[in-house]
Amino acid sequence: MKKICFALIISMLVVFCGCRDNNEKKQANNETDVINFQMGMPDNLNPLSAQKQSVRDAMLLCYEPLFETNEILELKGVLAEDCKISDDSFSAIIRLKDSVLWHDGKKFTSGDVIHTINYLKNNPDSPYAVCVQYIESADAIDNLMLRIRLSRPYAQIAHSLYFPIIPAHLENIENKIVGTGAYVYKNYIEASSLELVRNEAWHGGEAKIKRVKCTVVRDSIAAATAFNTGIIDAVTGDYFDLSNNVIKSNMRSVRYPSSEYEFMAFNHNSPLFTSAALRVAISLAINRAELVEDAYGSNAVATNVPIHPDSECASALTFSEYNLNNALEMFFLEGYTKNEKTGLLQNSKGEK
Repeated sequence: MKKICFALIISMLVVFCGCRDNNEKKQANNETDVINFQMGMPDNLNPLSAQKQSVRDAMLLCYEPLFETNEILELKGVLAEDCKISDDSFSAIIRLKDSVLWHDGKKFTSGDVIHTINYLKNNPDSPYAVCVQYIESADAIDNLMLRIRLSRPYAQIAHSLYFPIIPAHLENIENKIVGTGAYVYKNYIEASSLELVRNEAWHGGEAKIKRVKCTVVRDSIAAATAFNTGIIDAVTGDYFDLSNNVIKSNMRSVRYPSSEYEFMAFNHNSPLFTSAALRVAISLAINRAELVEDAYGSNAVATNVPIHPDSECASALTFSEYNLNNALEMFFLEGYTKNEKTGLLQNSKGEK
């Protein structure tokens, strides 16, 4: 068994370049004609099988999930109105929005959600397959309502329904984009660019950007070069190394929470870590704030467990602050003494 020592909840970063003269007029009324993003080389245009995060981000301009969460993990319906969990948490009833159309004009129904869930259950290599790991089956109650049955009690199932929904009426979506989202497919030049235009019939209202162009870049070096030379308007933090690139006056950065976290764990098979006091001492001796600043450029949040510290679930958790003196005291209480020559701590058994 492993015990989490500390975790870092990673925030993603998007860097935007200021307006530039590239024959694409930018309007001054908070509406933009065109914006150019970076995208990795896609294997295909299937939003459920794309392995690169930047490709999935681009697909989410066209496809939508049932639910999404805000920065403090509060649930918000996108394609769904609400989710009602049964008393035993073994099932849930999802009610869908009635005003949603696919880009080809067909009505969005519960059959599309069931089709997507079954697709993910049959494709374990999908990055979204983990979302349906506790779903045993899904069946339609009517066109706008479905029941999800779970293999185990899981009251947080709605938080797992963040995967993009694909249309049941299309057999091949590998090279054809038909979603419900704010942007509609216009053109794709293989290994070059994907062009999207505003969905005028979008149930979410009117997007402020009329056209989005996703330029294919092969790696972070190419992305940084394209951004710094004005070929693309925005680049994500995983493609823009802030240690080698400086945010200039005509740039601005926006942070948003991600589901990524990194953690350190103890190996309980090691006799050294059977002592709870010893594990607490090591935890106290780790300067999380310094790690966040030096290793992540302050684009992370330190926490004791892999739960976002702003969420309701974390409100009752205490945080172990860095305190080297308290850490040393814990070691001394466990029978360790300091060797002044080597600087190492050593117990009566000679363990260092």
